Amino acid sequence: MPASGYSHTIVIRKRLYPDMGTFVIRSFYEKDPEIAADVQELYASIRRRKGFSSLKELDLSKFRQDLDPGMMVREMHLASEGYLWELTQRGEAISPERIRKDFTVLIEFWKSVYYKDK
Repeated sequence: MPASGYSHTIVIRKRLYPDMGTFVIRSFYEKDPEIAADVQELYASIRRRKGFSSLKELDLSKFRQDLDPGMMVREMHLASEGYLWELTQRGEAISPERIRKDFTVLIEFWKSVYYKDK
């Protein structure tokens, strides 16, 4: 989906369910063992279905030749999870605007590390 459509979806959902993002992210880090097991199984099933299909969509010609694309995606995944975990630990309200701003900075950093020199 184009970025503009995605932004539009976020705005609509935020109006209808302003706390949905916070709920979803915090549920991922739920500590109650019974609930956590169910949430993690749901997440694992989504990962199995989606897999790393994003690798197929990468234009590898933009990236450094010595780069392991699978390791890069794993690092990005772990950094993203760590970012969200940190937000939940602070107990702050989670806003899509803040996440978008923070990830825009992070993506620009990743480009500087992983892309070939221009």
